[in-house]
Amino acid sequence: MNIERYAFFEAQKGKTSLDSHFATFKFALKSWMKKGNDLLDSADIVDRTRENLQGTHMYEIHINRSNEPASAKTLEGITSFSDFTFTATAKEPYKTINARELTNMGTTRQIKPKKITNL
Repeated sequence: MNIERYAFFEAQKGKTSLDSHFATFKFALKSWMKKGNDLLDSADIVDRTRENLQGTHMYEIHINRSNEPASAKTLEGITSFSDFTFTATAKEPYKTINARELTNMGTTRQIKPKKITNL
């Protein structure tokens, strides 16, 4: 298999059943904020969801990233990107990754294979 491109974007228009669950969740929180309330931290999100979506179970999870194994490390800022193209040349047989925020638009961040290997 040769992967040339990987693109993913924020859920739109309820493509899956999970999207409809998140839409309900977002609607409840936005309604609460429209009443003049603020969401200041993750505890607010948990509490407001419990109050406004009966039967919904919500848990606040804190992850201690300092205990992650080296294999779980990621590239700094990688979560800002959603469109990735993979290119290889005769000179560089391992693929260079071009990361963009939007499909074929915006600033491209080029990630060399050595940078990935060093994770």
